[in-house]
Amino acid sequence: RRKTKKTMGEEEEDQAKEGGGGGKEEENEENETFNKNDDENDDRSSKEYHEKWSKFTEEEMQKIQLEEAELKREMEKLSVANELEKKTKKAQEEKKQMLREAKERWEHSEEKEMSRRVTIEKETEVTRAIRAEELEQNSKSLHFREVAKCSYEIKKCAKPIKIFIESAKDTTISCAGTVKTSTMEIWNCSNCEITFESGAASTKTTQIDECENVTLLFPSRDTIGSIYHATTSGLSLVFTDESMLDGKNIHVVDADDNDFRELQKKEENEENNDGSSSNSRVRQHVTRFVNGKILTERVIRGKDEFPTTARELNANSVEEAEAKAKEERRAANKAKGNEAFKAGDYGSAIAHYELSLQDTELDSDKSIVHSNRAACFLKLGRLEEALKEAERSVSLDEKNVKGNFRVGLALHALKRYGEAVKALEKAQSLEKKKQNKDIENAIRMAEFMGRKQAAETSA
Repeated sequence: RRKTKKTMGEEEEDQAKEGGGGGKEEENEENETFNKNDDENDDRSSKEYHEKWSKFTEEEMQKIQLEEAELKREMEKLSVANELEKKTKKAQEEKKQMLREAKERWEHSEEKEMSRRVTIEKETEVTRAIRAEELEQNSKSLHFREVAKCSYEIKKCAKPIKIFIESAKDTTISCAGTVKTSTMEIWNCSNCEITFESGAASTKTTQIDECENVTLLFPSRDTIGSIYHATTSGLSLVFTDESMLDGKNIHVVDADDNDFRELQKKEENEENNDGSSSNSRVRQHVTRFVNGKILTERVIRGKDEFPTTARELNANSVEEAEAKAKEERRAANKAKGNEAFKAGDYGSAIAHYELSLQDTELDSDKSIVHSNRAACFLKLGRLEEALKEAERSVSLDEKNVKGNFRVGLALHALKRYGEAVKALEKAQSLEKKKQNKDIENAIRMAEFMGRKQAAETSA
């Protein structure tokens, strides 16, 4: 009878369970573990019962701890990202301020330099003499700028510190006074004539760039000093104290003619916006009186940029001397760029790297230099320029790990996180080391910021 009642009781209990609401049909996953064998372990004071609940509790606590740890990591990432963003903005503002201050210093320096000059500019069809009083008792340099069809006479009493002639046309200048530094610079002039009335008045160093049909008149061959010239066509030297009958008193320098035509072609291309550009170094020549004759030679500049010639270097040829000097300049400027970067002088580093590029031949070497320039621009907060340099680096050598890495960093800074992840993953795939924590951390950060950006956009 007891057995029958128990069986009937069990049946009634089963029917009650089956007839209950839908919520009782499905057991909670965690409770199933403990309910499925309740018939066998009804005694809640038993060891087995408590062991099951203890195990269940431990598992649940572990899940909660893992969830809390993950939440903590996400919060830390968010905090780090926000802090990084604040630091980046602060660094960019500091760099902008540094650039503004540097610009102000340069402008002040330029103003100071110009204050030391007496400038004669934008005169047309003027004839006049220049005396010591106009040079404030010979304490100033003399600068002719944008004058046309003029005639100037620098009197013997006038002794300018230096002479500058800029963008002059169809103009004659006669110099009887001594130039204190014995230096004259002429650029972007056409159809001009400069006469030195005596050997004492003749400058020992004359620089002529981007000019056409310029004539220099000296008393004799041995008074011409060193005339450095580049991209200049129609440069003539005339010697006034020698007989005009032998035809030797006029010397035409045509070494720059090809360079002058190349310059004109380049300017035309730039005007047509064809995008052509070149980092090549402009060829320069020097004309001097050497061993009884006028000699024009190609200027070779080594790592210290001091001008010399293949003859003075005892090289077998100009090509040999130039190749050696070129490699010296390339290595020296790259090293100076690296030193400036380490010192935090990123502007100087960019300039030195640019000079190094002018003497770099191999694409793989160019790729390294462009990658270095990208790093400088990143430090300065000039993100678009950083991306451009990094992409140029990769275009020259697609296996350049740092180039790809800096493409990713620039894209990340520009908040283009999806593209940044791809670039960084490519850098990681090219990395020979098994692990590169910098790249790995950059990938994780870009992925996190990408998710954050997507969440903010959807919200």
